[in-house]
Amino acid sequence: MSIYLPIITMDGVVWALCTARKATTCHLSHRPIQPGDKVYRPISNGSNRMRRIKATRAHLDVAPIKTGGAAPAGGDHG
Repeated sequence: MSIYLPIITMDGVVWALCTARKATTCHLSHRPIQPGDKVYRPISNGSNRMRRIKATRAHLDVAPIKTGGAAPAGGDHG
């Protein structure tokens, strides 16, 4: 069973997990994306709004991606 993060950030853009509705190409790996695949889409109305990133561990490892959200509690954050 694969577990995907609901939101990621990359290069200052927030990407949300969704299901592809049509065939396209992964923005990072240039591999095919089929309808029904789990993908990340940018939360934007800008020029990148049609881009998709395939949501597999192998695809996500090709780019520096940081998870969104708050810092974990109880540690040194400095």
